[in-house]
Amino acid sequence: MEKFADEEHESKKNAAVILDQVTQKLQKAAGPNTHVKYAISDFPLLRAIHQAINSLDPDLLIAGSDSEGDESPIGDEIITISKSSPVPVLVIPSGCRYEPVKKALLPCNFADLSSLTLLEGLTPLESVQLKLLNVDPDNDFANQRSEIEQSISELLLDYKHDFNYSTNEDIVEGILEFFNNNNIQLVIALPGKRSFFYRLTHTSISQALTQNSAKPVLLLKDDEN
Repeated sequence: MEKFADEEHESKKNAAVILDQVTQKLQKAAGPNTHVKYAISDFPLLRAIHQAINSLDPDLLIAGSDSEGDESPIGDEIITISKSSPVPVLVIPSGCRYEPVKKALLPCNFADLSSLTLLEGLTPLESVQLKLLNVDPDNDFANQRSEIEQSISELLLDYKHDFNYSTNEDIVEGILEFFNNNNIQLVIALPGKRSFFYRLTHTSISQALTQNSAKPVLLLKDDEN
């Protein structure tokens, strides 16, 4: 028992050294106006994350997704974290390098547009083109596109945006196909039972994110998700 305690103490000590080094690098890159801290918890990952959210009240949770098959608690629990987090989650696949966001993809189900109001919490960036994508295999909304586009445009007055369509039979595959063919830097996933977010969290977010590409996904949250 004493040996186990010594090993655990040594493991925490080594982790602290590594985290301190990473923190210093991040602090140097972030500049003096950003404060970078680290914490070590004895709680299971999900509980530790929720404890940190409750105490720090962050605007965003950034989580790494293990897309290369290495063992990673974050990668294994990313679906649970994304579903249970009360704040928006930015999922960044491993191996993803920073690049300015010029095009952001917003999968949009025309059957439920209520979640679009969550974009009001984001600061519009003049350099970002918001590309809305409706995957409609049966062309259910073909006759309503003009009316729906007008309604959406009224909600997105502060955003540069355009509308795109796919008839792919598989919703996630249609989204990823457009994603990979249009030089997208970020996917914005809305909550709701008819949304891309719902489909991801009920299948495999890691698999969906890493089919043919490895780019970040921002999962917005509302009071019910």
